[in-house]
Amino acid sequence: MFKGASCFESDLSRWQTANVTDMSEMFQAASSFTSDLSRWDTRKVTNMSLMFKGASCFESDLSRWQTANVTDMSEMFQAASSFTSDLSRWDTRKVTNMSLMF
Repeated sequence: MFKGASCFESDLSRWQTANVTDMSEMFQAASSFTSDLSRWDTRKVTNMSLMFKGASCFESDLSRWQTANVTDMSEMFQAASSFTSDLSRWDTRKVTNMSLMF
């Protein structure tokens, strides 16, 4: 969707994501990405692979994302060199692929 977008600073905080199941590659290689995604409803998402891969200046709080249904997180943050969000509360019990996640 926003793959390869440079200097991406649009406000996506109010996006209705409750029915989204696939977020793969959504912001891949989007450099300088600073939009607030903290309130996104990710309960139905099953695929987050490559979502932020190569997003070199990615800063957003993802600590409250509901990840209980995600099965694929492969390469999700690979080469996202500035990523600092706390993911310690993520439920990864259903994830079957975390290869190269970071």
